[in-house]
This record gives sequence, structure tokens and C-alpha cells, in this order.
Amino acid sequence: MVRTYLESRRKEMRKVDLDVATFICVSAIEAVAHNTVLHGAEMLSEKTVRTLVEETTRLVVGVFEVEGVNAQRLRCICIVSCIGFPTH
Repeated sequence: MVRTYLESRRKEMRKVDLDVATFICVSAIEAVAHNTVLHGAEMLSEKTVRTLVEETTRLVVGVFEVEGVNAQRLRCICIVSCIGFPTH
């Protein structure tokens, strides 16, 4: 899903190896989600979850150097990937 999306937006990003970029993107999101669950996700406030999503998004967007509309679309991918974070 992520690679397909990136491929469709390739002209709007800096030159980047899409396989490597997809690996970095997915790995970063999975690592944050995995470690959050391992370290007490059920105790996270909604504000903390929003911060995790925002900071993970900044990390991923930085890989592609996208701005504006593209960053917003990429943010949606990150949010969809992070929806499993429980809040209290």
C-alpha cells in the first residue's frame, strides 16, 4: 500500500529509491507502534498518542522531503498505520 502510494506521487518527491524509502517508512511506523504497545500504550493519554503520530509523521515526511498537500496525504497514511494505539 505504501509503495504504491509513493509510486503514484514520485514526481512530487525528491529522487529517492522507493524500495528503500518504503522500507524506512514502514519500519519507522512499525517500530513506534511496537514499542508503544510494549511500553504501556494503555496508559497513554490522547495527547501523547497525537504527539506520537505527529512526530512519526515528521520523521516519515522528512525522508521524502514533501510539503503541503503531499505531506497531508502522507500524514493520513501514518495516522491509518497508527490507529491501533489505545488511549484512556
